[in-house]
Amino acid sequence: MAQCIAGSHTATTPFGPDAMRLFFYKLCSLIQYPITWIFVFDGLFRPPIKRGTKVVQKTPQWVSPCKRLLAAFGLTVHDVSNS
Repeated sequence: MAQCIAGSHTATTPFGPDAMRLFFYKLCSLIQYPITWIFVFDGLFRPPIKRGTKVVQKTPQWVSPCKRLLAAFGLTVHDVSNS
């Protein structure tokens, strides 16, 4: 995911179709492996600090489109209720 977000920052907008395209192709390569993929997203109760960085409490705009794409691939998505 970090690669997708980093790739989107090279475009004119911080998040856009290019980021989703990168994420799509990354998923295409990941599902080729015989592994059960589980994607975990922060829930409503995010910790104030993660890895030494202050966490934004608002849900990022890329979460919903990513979840829809993951569901389209038939992959498992979980939201953490308490971190």
